[in-house]
Amino acid sequence: MVKPSSIDRLPQEVRDEIGKLRRQGRTIDEILGKLRELLPEDQQPSRSALGRHVKRVEVLAERIKVADAMADRLVGDLKDDGGDKIMRANARLLGSAVFDLLSAVEDGEAVTLDPKDAKALSEALRNISTAQKNHAEFASQIRAAARKEAEEEMRRKLDEASAKGGFDAEAAEEARRILGFG
Repeated sequence: MVKPSSIDRLPQEVRDEIGKLRRQGRTIDEILGKLRELLPEDQQPSRSALGRHVKRVEVLAERIKVADAMADRLVGDLKDDGGDKIMRANARLLGSAVFDLLSAVEDGEAVTLDPKDAKALSEALRNISTAQKNHAEFASQIRAAARKEAEEEMRRKLDEASAKGGFDAEAAEEARRILGFG
């Protein structure tokens, strides 16, 4: 088990302050100055420990961006309606799993997968791709069925209006032509 760094052992509010200062663009020396104000002397981290912490957080932040971009690519152009939320959630979960894998790397070393893990990742990617394709086909079928139902309803109403004398035969025929009913 890896021993927590001196920064990791600081109270959460102090670590949050370090993050806030870094997001504001403060330098390591400026952050160290603030820590000297906040912490007793025996709890103050070294400059090198703070530098390692800042670098590690920046690497993780970059990995989060990459994982989020990967998840967005997996989600693709799906719309936010119906079952698409489930598809998005599944894609995000897969992206999160990939992120967890990438996050396990320390100090920029390459990710190595044993054959079992590589196969599992490959199968997960294939499964999410297949699920997205199946969902897109299903959504297309639903849209086609809804369009057919709407057309039938329009035809029925047009026929009713025509039968009640709301349209003369020529106007009804023109309406059918415009709506594409032939």
